[in-house]
Amino acid sequence: MQDLFKSPSLALILIPFALIVVPIFISKISGWSALARRFNSTLPFTGKIWRAKSARLRSGVGYNNCLTIGAAPEGLYLAIMISFIFRGHPPLLIPWSEVFWVADKKTFGIALTQLSLGREEAVPFTIRKSLAAEIQAAAGASWPVQTIR
Repeated sequence: MQDLFKSPSLALILIPFALIVVPIFISKISGWSALARRFNSTLPFTGKIWRAKSARLRSGVGYNNCLTIGAAPEGLYLAIMISFIFRGHPPLLIPWSEVFWVADKKTFGIALTQLSLGREEAVPFTIRKSLAAEIQAAAGASWPVQTIR
């Protein structure tokens, strides 16, 4: 393994691979790219935001301490904090009509809320219950009342 990084030509292949291909692959398996096809957001978000938050999406992909999550009456905002590194992860604004409450649960003693994003995509989105409560307060009456079981 040590000899692997002694070759500059191999490093020139591995670094772009790690910076471009891997994040795109992660966006595909997590469901982010599926959501981006319908909910890609290019406008500045004006609602309440929380930075350096974590969530788990499809296939158990965890976005740990790298998400900006926002809530406003028009929808749930998701963005990667260092998007220039995470290719394939454009900011998203998902209307509340496309966000569904699934369940509250505990994992290893941590209270979690699971939502489902996108009526067609059904991407699981699991966050701490305390963050879900803050998002609910910011969303007001727009918070999803529809449930999926």
